[in-house]
Amino acid sequence: MPNATNTLNKTMTWASFFNRGRPCALVGNEPALTSANCVIQAILGPPFEWRWNRNQYQFTCLSPAAVWTAGTAYPLGYSFKDPNGNMQTVTSIGSTPFQSGGTQPTWGTNLANMSTTSDGNLTWTVGDIQTYIISCPDFAWIEHASVQDITLTPPKWYDMQPEMSLSLDSSTARPRFISAHYDDGNGNIGFTMTPVPNQAYPVTIHIQKKSPVFSDILQTWAPIPDEFSYIYNFGFLTMMWLFADDPRWQMANAKFISHLLGANRSEEHT
Repeated sequence: MPNATNTLNKTMTWASFFNRGRPCALVGNEPALTSANCVIQAILGPPFEWRWNRNQYQFTCLSPAAVWTAGTAYPLGYSFKDPNGNMQTVTSIGSTPFQSGGTQPTWGTNLANMSTTSDGNLTWTVGDIQTYIISCPDFAWIEHASVQDITLTPPKWYDMQPEMSLSLDSSTARPRFISAHYDDGNGNIGFTMTPVPNQAYPVTIHIQKKSPVFSDILQTWAPIPDEFSYIYNFGFLTMMWLFADDPRWQMANAKFISHLLGANRSEEHT
């Protein structure tokens, strides 16, 4: 993680000298907090990609041989095809001994609301056989994804095309498209792929992480490195001048945008 030590309070102090001493925080640290959130969310939001703001997730597509058995410790993300033809995925392992119950439960079937099933210490979430529920608490959006074709010797990696949404598909093959289809609000993301995977293909997804939210002026601008303070400082100054009805906000905004586009362009070539 790059060095990120600058706090919002430090930016506020800097901005006040250019704002004729006007305070950046009046009531409940506003408008400073919301202004800072607007800036950091703009920097970390799509389409901007940063090497210091990405993460990688991996999972394996549903294996035709995957089954449910009693008294078994299943890891998070394990999936199998239940007797109803739906995919069941472990989304919580509960407490020790982290295993399934003694008898097979009655599986949830509500695909629209992705109902859950309690099974011993485990919780399973139902989904269609195209959707893989993965714990990605920092997920914002997919940069790119790859699938490994294990039917080849040696296995070979292929790109998958990220899409905003995908329709249901009846065909089965190595998947070529992927979409973040579902978010339960608890960090579990449902990734849909087409065609429907017909083997236990390994999948790797590179993501950009979602922006943190300022709730205190002593928070740092992490994950944005200190060397990019020239970007968020001008973004914050833009908001302060706009709040003060200072015409210089247009100049500051132009600098913010040019700095942001220039820095992100350089990231693409490093």
